[in-house]
Amino acid sequence: MENKVICIANGKGGEGKTTCGVNLATTLRLLGFDVVYYDADEQGNGSDWIDRALSRDEDSPIWPNTAAPGGVKIKNEIQTLQRAYDFVIVDTPGTLIGESLSLINQAIAVSDLVLIPLKPTLMDIATTQNFCHVVQNIQNLFDGKPPAYLWINQVHNRAGTRTERALIADAESEDAMMGYSVLKSRSFYCEAMANMFGSGACVHDCDDMDYVRRHKAKQTKDFFNLAKELAEILGVELEATAAELVAEA
Repeated sequence: MENKVICIANGKGGEGKTTCGVNLATTLRLLGFDVVYYDADEQGNGSDWIDRALSRDEDSPIWPNTAAPGGVKIKNEIQTLQRAYDFVIVDTPGTLIGESLSLINQAIAVSDLVLIPLKPTLMDIATTQNFCHVVQNIQNLFDGKPPAYLWINQVHNRAGTRTERALIADAESEDAMMGYSVLKSRSFYCEAMANMFGSGACVHDCDDMDYVRRHKAKQTKDFFNLAKELAEILGVELEATAAELVAEA
């Protein structure tokens, strides 16, 4: 397969970029891919999260390698990693101020796909609409590439509240978000998800008993579905065993 770069970006903090990036990276590892998590967010929460996990179990096969920018020019670093890994998952800053905007622009420019996490609230949709202009500015320089997709997360129940359903429908309407498609896969809020950073766990290996009993099967399926949908968009075939994992989730 041709190695791929997925840039996870949104100019607003709190949209679930790092949660998405870490759990997508571990899901791709479970599916048999070599993955590196490139943490271009100056807060470094994703790298800290993975370090916590490896300090708990340094031999765990599901956690990716990590890398961080060596300076402010990151395009070459990402492209070098792309030659060595099946997937480079790039986590970006949650602000458009100062050098952060340059880091986001560089990451988008060398990516094969931009994944824009989005919470279904009116404020989050409004600010994400503004961020879509940032993505479009880069696409205008590269003949409409890379493609960008919205990923709804932190929905409060499987059906969504009435307000969430209405807002998701608005986001899915034509031209609502610069014409970017909303992925079919999505993730749903549970309290344990918010605590996984502190415990160094992901949706696949969290051992919180309430999570295991009530949420694990659904959350793992959500991220397997996300990985499958992205693989299809990128033209990446899943091996037979990986396809079985997705089907069983």
